[in-house]
Amino acid sequence: MRVIQKAKVNRASRKLMGFYRSAYDFRPPFTVVLDAGVIAAAQTRGIELKTEIPKLLGGRARLVVTRYTVKELRKRGKEAKPCVAFAERLKYVSVEARGAATSAEAAVALVERGNPQKLCVCTEDFELQKQLAKLHGVPIVRLMWHGGREQFLVAPPLERKAADPEVAPRVELDAPPPTAAPKAPPLPSRTKQRRKGPKQPNPLSMRKKAKKEGGRRPADASAPASRSGAARRKRRRSGAAAGAQSAEAQTS
Repeated sequence: MRVIQKAKVNRASRKLMGFYRSAYDFRPPFTVVLDAGVIAAAQTRGIELKTEIPKLLGGRARLVVTRYTVKELRKRGKEAKPCVAFAERLKYVSVEARGAATSAEAAVALVERGNPQKLCVCTEDFELQKQLAKLHGVPIVRLMWHGGREQFLVAPPLERKAADPEVAPRVELDAPPPTAAPKAPPLPSRTKQRRKGPKQPNPLSMRKKAKKEGGRRPADASAPASRSGAARRKRRRSGAAAGAQSAEAQTS
C-alpha cells in the first residue's frame, strides 16, 4: 500500500515538473539546492537523497550546496559529522549576495532575481518555503509526512499561494469553456414534398381534335338523325292524308 501511495506522489510531482518545464524552461539534469535541515533529516531517517530526488523529479538531478550549508552543519557538533561529510562531497554553488548567514538565506539569495540558474530548492523549513513561495518559477521540493511515512514531494504552485495570503497571485491558465454538445440533425419528415418547377399540362387538353370533313363540322350523331326521321314521317302522313282527300273528291 505504501509503495502505491509513493508511486502516486512521484507521478504527481513529475506532472508538476512538466509544468515548470513548459512554463519556465527547466531541463534535466535538474539542479537541486539542499539546505542544512533537509540533509540532517535525511541522514537521521535513512533517506537516500541521490536516489529519491531524481525519481521524484522524473529525470537526472544534480545535488548542490552552499558554503553556508556546510558551516551550519559543522555548528551542530559531532552528531552532524556524517551530514558534513555528505555535504562536502557535493558540488558547491556560489552565492553572489552578501551577508547571507544561514543556508536558508543563501537559498533565497540564489533564486530571488528570477531564478536565472533554474534551481530547485529542497527543504523542510516551513519559513523558507513561505519565502520561496513569493517567488515565481522556483520548484520547492519538501520533505513531509505522507501515507504513513516521510517522503519528498514537489509543492504545487496553488498550494504555495494558499499557504501565505501575502503571496502575489499567479496567473492561471483559464480552462477552455465547455463546448455544448452538437445538436442531432432533425429527422426527415415522412410526408412527400412536392417538387417545385413548371407544372405539367392538363392531359385532357392534349387530346387530339376530330378532323373536319369537307370543311363542315361533324353533325351530332344522335340529335340531327332523330330530327330528320321525324320530319320524314310527318311528311309521309301529311302526303297520305292529302291523297285520301283527293280520292274521296273524285268518287263523289
